[in-house]
Amino acid sequence: MKNRLKLLNDLLRVFQLDGDDTYKGFVERYRTILSKRLETKFHKLLNYIIDNSLYNEKIDLFFRDLAMEIGRLISINPFYGRLNNKIVNDHYSIKEAVNAFEELIAKGDKKHLVMLYGETEGGLRKIDPRPGREERLGLLAVMPMAISLLIFILMMAISRNIIISWISSIASSMASMLVLMMGFFEGLKKYDVTGRKIYRIDIQIDPNTPRDKIDSAISLLTSIDQTSSSNISLTDILKRINDELKTMLSDFMVNIEEYNIPALPGIKIYLAISNYCNALSIGFPRKAIVVSNKMFACMNRAEISAVINHELSHIRNNDSLALIGMLLAANSAGVGSIFYILISLRWQPMYISLFYVAYLLASVLTIKQINKLIELRADREAVSVDGRSGENLYIVKGLLASLIKVGYPNALKEQSIKGKMKNLLLDDHPLVEKRIINIINLLRRNGILS
Repeated sequence: MKNRLKLLNDLLRVFQLDGDDTYKGFVERYRTILSKRLETKFHKLLNYIIDNSLYNEKIDLFFRDLAMEIGRLISINPFYGRLNNKIVNDHYSIKEAVNAFEELIAKGDKKHLVMLYGETEGGLRKIDPRPGREERLGLLAVMPMAISLLIFILMMAISRNIIISWISSIASSMASMLVLMMGFFEGLKKYDVTGRKIYRIDIQIDPNTPRDKIDSAISLLTSIDQTSSSNISLTDILKRINDELKTMLSDFMVNIEEYNIPALPGIKIYLAISNYCNALSIGFPRKAIVVSNKMFACMNRAEISAVINHELSHIRNNDSLALIGMLLAANSAGVGSIFYILISLRWQPMYISLFYVAYLLASVLTIKQINKLIELRADREAVSVDGRSGENLYIVKGLLASLIKVGYPNALKEQSIKGKMKNLLLDDHPLVEKRIINIINLLRRNGILS
């Protein structure tokens, strides 16, 4: 719990650093929200104690400690001490402080209805949020290995030539990797937004708005999109939104976020329609960055810029080729091991099969751990400017906020043993908390954060 409080204070100090106005007023909003949440908790507990006649000297001490801790948190001053009362520490102030921070970053203090429009030659066109066929990259590590072994066995049965079988195995492995990667990429429903502008129209409504009114508003916005397939201007869009919504919502505000997507030499940037809040890069055989529509829907300019910088680091470091190289090396070593066992050790087929399955699992696990280190390096490079890491606070804050949004609602939660084991064995990205600490430590090394 002490580590969570330390991490929270570090994040708040970063968001208070000078450099830009993107997160201006964020800490004050956080203080207000946290005050309300803690006040509600305080009154609920007080009513419970009074109703059940539980008040005594220990309860009096409890409330004094609680009041002091709430005061420390609301004032947003770094606090690293330990409280004597474990109940306060675990269940009230710190837990509520972390939850309030994460929710403010991820969801804000309003409900949001979001539409995305892309710039075209004739005006703006609505980006259809309905996803097309989508695949996962989970088979990319396992399928090439399995295919290479199958080809090796078939070629040995046909040609009886070890060299031909080995070369065929490696070639089939590489071909299958390329087919999987390109099949995934081509299967996405995407828009080329390189060098263009994207507009996010964010309609903010009161969080207490009844659900039936929200559903009606969504239906109206959908009908606005369907009334015209031609390009329209931003002024026309806003006028139609105001005309339609003011008849059913008494309190709403329309914000516009403009994203200027960079034109990078030799690199295409796509907006992909996906059910996931995610981004990825492809460095071979073509160079491309893909950002999902859900990311644009929930992130501001600083956060999208940080995401693109992160993916650009992968391309500059040829991480796609590195992944292919690791998989090829693993495939070659696996097939070579099978050949050695078959010829020299003369194992039974059942033992060879068990060995290869174990080898596949070990290879995938190793590659996942290496990929986690690559992700941490990409985070560090994403916040660097002209080689001086950590000096672009606009990108630093954007990357930290984007990580919390992607990891919500568990980005800053203490991970259980089960969750940590899942991340170790199944995930190819580090825990969000570890990535945040990685960036904060970078700021400290560069003297930006004391």
